[in-house]
Amino acid sequence: MTSVSNGPAAAYDGLRLFDSSRVKPQKLSTDDIQEALTGLEAQKAAQDRPAAAASPPVEIANLQTQLQKASQAETEFRSQQIAQEGDAVVSAGEDDEEESEAVKTFLAYMSKTPEERFFESFLKSKGMTKEEFEALPPEDKQALLKEFQEMVRERTEAESAKKLARTAARELL
Repeated sequence: MTSVSNGPAAAYDGLRLFDSSRVKPQKLSTDDIQEALTGLEAQKAAQDRPAAAASPPVEIANLQTQLQKASQAETEFRSQQIAQEGDAVVSAGEDDEEESEAVKTFLAYMSKTPEERFFESFLKSKGMTKEEFEALPPEDKQALLKEFQEMVRERTEAESAKKLARTAARELL
């Protein structure tokens, strides 16, 4: 099969030069796709006709222009959607000036250091709150702190032993 300069091979070469990385097929409307197909059909019909046919570069340029317009319209539409969603979020935040109890609890929890959170979980396992711990006599506090330190030491040793065992197992493999 021979290639005609105004034929499909020339159209393919023109489309190959087109930067398709900026245009995504899902961004085209059905009207845009129909227009592109009509243009390609017209180009095929022009190939069958002698010299009276329009040149493919003009058709490709028209197709590129249509694709760019569709892409710009899609970008504008998306930016309007994002702006509207942002407005909705801001207005929802203004309506809810008082934070819920769950949010307050979460923020208070996250503002604590990991050590404070760990100590509070230890106290909770003993059935106490931090306020109850603070109200204890000094000798009871010392006993609980000593027990906490012992638990931390044991957990640290257990974690170290696990890590050493994993490292040794990797070295054997």
